[in-house]
Amino acid sequence: MIVYLDTSIIGRAFIEDEVGHPEALTFLTESPHTLVTGSWARVELTSTLIRAGRGARRIVSAVEHELDRDLGPDGIVTVLGWHQDLLEDRSIELVRQFKIRSLDALHLAYAELAALPVVPDGEKLGFATHDRDQGAAARKLGFVLV
Repeated sequence: MIVYLDTSIIGRAFIEDEVGHPEALTFLTESPHTLVTGSWARVELTSTLIRAGRGARRIVSAVEHELDRDLGPDGIVTVLGWHQDLLEDRSIELVRQFKIRSLDALHLAYAELAALPVVPDGEKLGFATHDRDQGAAARKLGFVLV
């Protein structure tokens, strides 16, 4: 199964004192699924990890090295790109439809526009998030919560 990862999952894998860290790390490193995320996740995650480090949170490893490796061409998470104007338009629609936060909508738009087309016929797209509202929206869009 192809599973789209929201940054709420990936970030937990890098921040040791985050609730759900062990499960997120195990999911990223041992998942039998093909893991994907949108290109914007790299920006969002870098910001999250830098802020966490400034706040004396326990970061698993050097932010730039590990993040660039894990979300790089040979990493454990495949980063998907898409047409920015189409992502923005769809994100706005999703914010209005589900009353969700902007970045949550952006990840759903990436999942719908960039990940869904590569899902094999007869399969559904998995979606992993720790955000309840985003998860509810993903379910309504037909994604399988993982």
